[in-house]
Amino acid sequence: MIAKLFEIRDAGMTISALAIQLTTADIPAQDDGREACRWLLERGGFGSTTIEQSQYVILLSLNGERGTWSCDPYAGWGRARTMPVAQEYLIEHFAELDNGAIIDVQYILGETKEPKTSDRFYSRKEA
Repeated sequence: MIAKLFEIRDAGMTISALAIQLTTADIPAQDDGREACRWLLERGGFGSTTIEQSQYVILLSLNGERGTWSCDPYAGWGRARTMPVAQEYLIEHFAELDNGAIIDVQYILGETKEPKTSDRFYSRKEA
């Protein structure tokens, strides 16, 4: 599995998120755990090959102990638009995104001409 942290932005909101790409490609082939992980993902319904499994990205909104998560951008987020759009974007672009990247939903949807900058530059600094 490959885990990355992202800043998801939409109109008036910033969401800290953790995305996990389901893959066994990052486990050395000689490691006995690779086959066990592949089998466990298959058993969990995520396909039987590394290629099939790597098409899944689990997205978790980080909110203390009350975070929400989904492995399906269309089933797990209710009627909201922010997380489904962000998750679909992450599924398509996961490999090219770095930790800390900003996923700007308004920009993705063409509602703004420029992507937002990180909210961390405007947040209260710790003393």
